[in-house]
Amino acid sequence: EASAPAAAAALSAAGGSGGSSGGPSPEVVPARRKEAVEAAIEEPELDAPADSRPQLAAPVRFLPQDTTMNVAPSDFGGLLMPFAEGGLRHLLSGARASAGLQAGRYFFEARIAQDLSEAAVMSNATLLGAHMRSHLRIGVSIADASLLIGECTGSVGFDSDGKFIADGKKTPATSRFGPGAVVGLLLNLQAEGPAAGTLSLFVDGARASEPMEVPGHLKGKPLHPTVTFKNASLHVNFGPLPLAPLPFKCRMVQEAAKADVAVVREEAKPKAGEFEVLFPVCMPDEGTFDWLDWFLEENPGYQELSDRQIVSWALKSGVPQTKIP
Repeated sequence: EASAPAAAAALSAAGGSGGSSGGPSPEVVPARRKEAVEAAIEEPELDAPADSRPQLAAPVRFLPQDTTMNVAPSDFGGLLMPFAEGGLRHLLSGARASAGLQAGRYFFEARIAQDLSEAAVMSNATLLGAHMRSHLRIGVSIADASLLIGECTGSVGFDSDGKFIADGKKTPATSRFGPGAVVGLLLNLQAEGPAAGTLSLFVDGARASEPMEVPGHLKGKPLHPTVTFKNASLHVNFGPLPLAPLPFKCRMVQEAAKADVAVVREEAKPKAGEFEVLFPVCMPDEGTFDWLDWFLEENPGYQELSDRQIVSWALKSGVPQTKIP
């Protein structure tokens, strides 16, 4: 088998995106991508056998408590819309699905439905900084991990720059992909087989990466489909019908057997629909943020909204820090 960097090189030579995460060049077509991947990687996955076990009845969706505060999830159609006013579009958005996979082999899809970046309206987008382009990360995470894939060791996945993200590190794994591409993430948690315990990326129905090992500390835990994105609105498909079928028969997350899934319930809404907002009042230089760190650890249902939180969020999103003279 070819190595991940070799596979990525083969993809690029066949017409992969040469720019940043703004998207593939116009001449890239799925047929050429598929031929390149098939030449670089021998498909290890087989058709899924029949499974008569009861399937999930409730729809897999994104719950409010598992989305960043700048995301407005749709109750229909799997659409994730970020707040895009002004500089808010440059902040990463994150969302984690309600179904945590703990066995079997399943996949889901994501597609940038609308490019909200300046690259979408500029004739020379190469002049833009990376933080001003659309960007997508697709993977899985445990229930208490950061919603931003790669910001902690509780998540693993791929990004639109062609990197595999695990344990806070990024390594080359495939070619870049951009708006319009249907990106599929396959999680194989089967007990045995040539690709057992791995993640694989598919673009427009064709394999785009080798099976990448799921970190050992994540095995045995429910792994929830997770997406992280910016400068874009996102369409996520959990099934049962794929937008871009894979080269082999594979069930989507919505078709998962109940026994293979741990489902997170939506947190109870406050009585009368009134949410609580706290405004801490503290003396200067008397440990305000030490107290806040303690409070958030003891009360994970609250989200901090402060100058330090916004600055931290912007830096994680790749927004360059301006030096103040």
